[in-house]
Amino acid sequence: MLTEFLGKLFYFFNYIIPKSQNKTVFCSYPDLEDMLRGLIPHLNGRVIVLVKTPNVVRPSWLPVEVELVKKLSLVGISHLLTARYIYYTHGLLSFFRIVSSKKQLVVNLWHGMALKNIGLLDGKSNLPQSHKTICTSEFFQKIHAKAFGMKKEDVLITGLPRNDILTKQTTNAKLLTIKEKYSNCYVWLPTYRKSGEGDIRVDGDTSNIFCFESFDYFKLNKILSEKNELLIIKPHPMAVLDVFEEKLSNIKIINEHWLTNKDTTLYELLSISDALWTDYSSVFVDYLVTKKNILFIVPDIELYKNTRGFTFDMGQVKLPGLVITTQNELFDTLMNSLPLFMDIGNGKLFNVTKKYEHAMVKSSNVIK
Repeated sequence: MLTEFLGKLFYFFNYIIPKSQNKTVFCSYPDLEDMLRGLIPHLNGRVIVLVKTPNVVRPSWLPVEVELVKKLSLVGISHLLTARYIYYTHGLLSFFRIVSSKKQLVVNLWHGMALKNIGLLDGKSNLPQSHKTICTSEFFQKIHAKAFGMKKEDVLITGLPRNDILTKQTTNAKLLTIKEKYSNCYVWLPTYRKSGEGDIRVDGDTSNIFCFESFDYFKLNKILSEKNELLIIKPHPMAVLDVFEEKLSNIKIINEHWLTNKDTTLYELLSISDALWTDYSSVFVDYLVTKKNILFIVPDIELYKNTRGFTFDMGQVKLPGLVITTQNELFDTLMNSLPLFMDIGNGKLFNVTKKYEHAMVKSSNVIK
């Protein structure tokens, strides 16, 4: 009842309050991440980023003129009421209500393509409101229209802002040092099976940081060490995982704090990688723009299919990379060396964009 009342009150003020034509508000999770980093070069005028706490460390890539404002504050809400453009990745406030896009354009950037069920496809009914959302191909345009209950034409095939970072040459000295030290650098990005914040749920069958139960991480480290290769693992920020404290020479487990200390972001790290390891994360869709190898490590694919579920039948649609279901398959693949360019098959089905097309988003505000 309170949310409904606040929603009506917010809509009333949002409808009557004039908008500042040169103001853009952005909100994401984590606060300062690659979708923001990729979007900033396309934004003009005053840019407000809503954050959990305003004393967050400002990275070097964030222009000094970009303002950081606490999300849950009167100032933060006032910016939402006066901005001409609003972009978000994980929703805004529960009582936020949209008005006409001619008055205030609200774009749901989301945080990846819907490989696993989201929104209406996942039984959710209280969806964040927006006029538009974006995707990487017609394949996902249809899926996102169903997931968010939107018209197909309101799901714009623009690519994602963060993907532009993947194809740029990094100048980050700390990342370049890693690149120079090892013959190959792999980044492993598993999605969460059990979440501890946000959408609390349990999917799949492991909370092991290596995705396999009883995983022989010493053998993996030995193979990597002999080949002078480095594996960087970044668990999903919402994941609840078993504590892992082993010190391994060629395997590094990182988090957002590690990225902040290196003055970098995840997608800049991915830009120096030689291959991506993942599972049910849509990061593979983004990584396709690099034309590098992708390993799909999916030991619990059947259980995950029966818990969280997928937006398409993986038995009918081939994934653009090498699918691995056992740790021995992984070890054999590494010992035999990855091919220079793995066959990505129908990668164009998932991603047809090379660069983010912001002009399409800006022109969409003429549609009511």
